Amino acid sequence: MPRSGRPPPALGRLAEGRDQALESRRLHALLDGLVIQLTADPPRLTVNEARAIVAGHLADLAE
Repeated sequence: MPRSGRPPPALGRLAEGRDQALESRRLHALLDGLVIQLTADPPRLTVNEARAIVAGHLADLAE
């Protein structure tokens, strides 16, 4: 069990009360923005930072 004392969220599941269509659009917009930053201004954002951003967003969706 994580240090938070709560069991980890089920993978691939949205937290209760989240709208799937809205969250899909938000994720798409996040990914679009990251791709633009990674290709247009590489020194601003590393691939590892982009991965951490996506992982954090996905974890947030399950909470």
